[in-house]
Amino acid sequence: MPRRLPDAHRLLPPELRGATDEVARRAELVVAFAVFTGCMQLLAAVVSFAVRGPNPLAFVLAPAAISCLLAIPALWRDPRGPSAVVWLMVTLFVNNSAVAWLGYGFRSPTLHVFVLFPVVAIALAGRRLGVGFAALAVGELALLFALDRSGHAFPLAASGDGFHLFHFLVQAGNLVMLTAILSIYDTSWRRAREEAEKARAAVEAADRAKSEFLAHMSHELRTPLNAVLGYVELLAEDARDDQIEDLGRVRTAGKHLLDLVDQVLDLARIEAGRVELELVEVDLGPLVSAALDELRPLAEDGGNHFGPAPVARVVVHADTLRVRQVVLNLLSNACKFTRGGVVSVELGVDGPFARLRVTDTGVGMEPEELERCFRPFEQGEAGRGQGTGLGLPISRRLCEAMGGGLTASSTPGVGTTFEVRLPLRQGPQASASHVKDASTPGS
Repeated sequence: MPRRLPDAHRLLPPELRGATDEVARRAELVVAFAVFTGCMQLLAAVVSFAVRGPNPLAFVLAPAAISCLLAIPALWRDPRGPSAVVWLMVTLFVNNSAVAWLGYGFRSPTLHVFVLFPVVAIALAGRRLGVGFAALAVGELALLFALDRSGHAFPLAASGDGFHLFHFLVQAGNLVMLTAILSIYDTSWRRAREEAEKARAAVEAADRAKSEFLAHMSHELRTPLNAVLGYVELLAEDARDDQIEDLGRVRTAGKHLLDLVDQVLDLARIEAGRVELELVEVDLGPLVSAALDELRPLAEDGGNHFGPAPVARVVVHADTLRVRQVVLNLLSNACKFTRGGVVSVELGVDGPFARLRVTDTGVGMEPEELERCFRPFEQGEAGRGQGTGLGLPISRRLCEAMGGGLTASSTPGVGTTFEVRLPLRQGPQASASHVKDASTPGS
């Protein structure tokens, strides 16, 4: 299938020749259709004149052919407006109506063309114009039908002179015209789809390049930060009492910045497919208990307390460090957004997956906030200024990389529940690009 309609493209207004938007594509359809219908009208006029000599039909068809071609100058005057389409459609409507009135009336072969008017109008200018011409066509057909039933005599209806040849030419023209319309529209649609695919591929390539760049920058970004923190530790050993507090602020800020760099690089490695997972059998019970003990001071700072640690033995096939990272992130978030409440963890099994739920009695989130919190660098209203907005996106992608998933549900003012699903033992294959299965001999 050609990428462009060469003749139609050369006849486009200069400002539309390099454009790729919907207006330019429809303008190309208008030009191609104007040329085609003009040629068809001229051919019909020549055939009618050759068969019957000078007659009203020939004198109607010839000006209609010229009028169809005049849609191209109308397009040049109004490149992005509807003038050319309206001109072309009105020309065809008036021409077919005149042929019916001067020819065979309600039995005229040209009446089949009225069926195509809505299709052509929608393809060239959109639904509104198509509906308008559909209404006009129905009205014209109803009028011709009423006149035919009342015994009105149309010029050629009684004699039937030339009816069969004219009928053949019109039907053959309709078939060719419909095929041409669909072919032109298909070509335009294919080109639009190819352009969209190229644009999407370019965006994905740029995103991969960004992710790979950040993934490779890990050493360069972390080394100076570690050096700064190391010097702070050395200075703290010999610092005066009045300097210790300031050095503590530097240490806290440096660790926060290092944590931010780690999260950005973590997300970049995941997006670039460079994260490495070591899949082993992980017992979630002891891992969750250890996480609860580690974060208990954070919970108590907010007046919260943890529910009972889960005692069920649930073993998953996952990366121990990454599962711990996800659990710590969910628990710390629950503690941040809950005051004087309860944070609980529940373990269970759902088919081939383990289910780990972290539930809090915090502020909760609206549905739009809930969807936004899984996008990188975005947070819900309650989380403004607290963290980087990377913890949940990273946790979800890590769960997906290990063959599971992470979902959430929330009720404003009641609380939020995050549910982690991970494959039980030898579950579904992980989707990460670099996975080392430590439970497989020889790996």
